[in-house]
Amino acid sequence: MEGIENDTSNPLILMCDCMKAYEGNYCEDDFDGCTEVSCFNDATCTDVPAPGTGATCPPCPSGYTGDGIVCNNERGEVFLPFLYPSNYSVFTDVVDGSANVALPATLQFGGISYNIAYISSHGLISFGSVYNAYIPRNFPLDNNLAVVAPYWDDSILSGSRQLRYQIVSGSSSLISQVNTFLSSFIEDNFEADWLLWAYWHDVCSYDDSICSEHESNFFQVTIAVQGSVTYSIFTYQCNLIRWTLYNAAVGYSVNGTFFENHQLSRNRSVVNIDCKGAVSNWTNVVYRIDDLSTTANTPPVIEASENFMIAVGETALYTLRITDPGDSISVTIEFDGELPYTFNQDGSIWTLNVTLSSLVEFNFTVIATDSFNATSTITPQ
Repeated sequence: MEGIENDTSNPLILMCDCMKAYEGNYCEDDFDGCTEVSCFNDATCTDVPAPGTGATCPPCPSGYTGDGIVCNNERGEVFLPFLYPSNYSVFTDVVDGSANVALPATLQFGGISYNIAYISSHGLISFGSVYNAYIPRNFPLDNNLAVVAPYWDDSILSGSRQLRYQIVSGSSSLISQVNTFLSSFIEDNFEADWLLWAYWHDVCSYDDSICSEHESNFFQVTIAVQGSVTYSIFTYQCNLIRWTLYNAAVGYSVNGTFFENHQLSRNRSVVNIDCKGAVSNWTNVVYRIDDLSTTANTPPVIEASENFMIAVGETALYTLRITDPGDSISVTIEFDGELPYTFNQDGSIWTLNVTLSSLVEFNFTVIATDSFNATSTITPQ
């Protein structure tokens, strides 16, 4: 047409985000809040129907207080269950491999800064460089390696076996859960800037890739970062660690000098790591890994009576509360004399059960040792 020129226009593309309570191409579906919530002890989660948001959990069980997601027992202990981000990446169909993740900010590990993580199919995370060794070793590792290992063993990701991972930041309810847990654990306020989350889901050993001889393993790690402070949280659910091929390693190592081996690491009993917190159904292993070299270590604190009384023919209980915020503890008992006894743990509470069948003289000492070999003792009279 005369006086009119043809030209190509740039199309205008508009994208809209659904309100928090909805999802779908046209925001027509009710978003299931339970995809972001794990109720305490695997209780049934109930979605709050749109336009409401979130989810609800049943009340905490007897002896616990909280919102049903995070429950504190009456002694003030908190357990972190499995976390379930609403979105995550999946790494699968791999024999020996790692998923690389660019970190949103610098992560401090053993006094060294890292900006990239490699999450291995073999139950570990390395920082700065790939590390896919399938046979676990005691820590420390070589000087150029930085590794966090919730359950390092020769696993294979095939079929439905998955490694799930995600960076979590912002106002996520998962960050709130981690903040509540860590603040209680270290007995100080903690507010994570971001999390690196990984979940080894339904994994089998290399020699039994379809888990025909034993059931699969499930475990998680959450790396929580607040500025220059870094915590690593290993999470296990009772009865979901069912195999070890080469005696799995649990702990961390960086630069060959900053490291820790869990007390069950590289031992056939490592398969029992998941039921340490049998009352809560969860076990958490927590390490502060940024750099403790400039921080004065304090030994474990033992709270117990200085006196212990028992009569012939009786069975008596002696209860201790043993804590060391931000550190792991091993507890032993030394008896001067031969008496039948049991020594049991429930979180930070240890109970000695002694039976005195005849008139004999005896005494005992309880010894608590942290990862830096700082020791506290008590010998009741």
